[in-house]
Amino acid sequence: MVLLFSSGNATGSFFDQLFNQFPPLVEYFLTDLGESLKPIFNEMAKWGGKYGF
Repeated sequence: MVLLFSSGNATGSFFDQLFNQFPPLVEYFLTDLGESLKPIFNEMAKWGGKYGF
């Protein structure tokens, strides 16, 4: 999962915010580029639901 987030961060599709606390907390937010991918992800989720993935 870390690899997935690292690649997403490198492509500019989202950014992360690290909070200085224990245990560490990181929140992820979509950028405008990431938001533009939502329709694609929604269609992929529908396809996966239809075929049992």
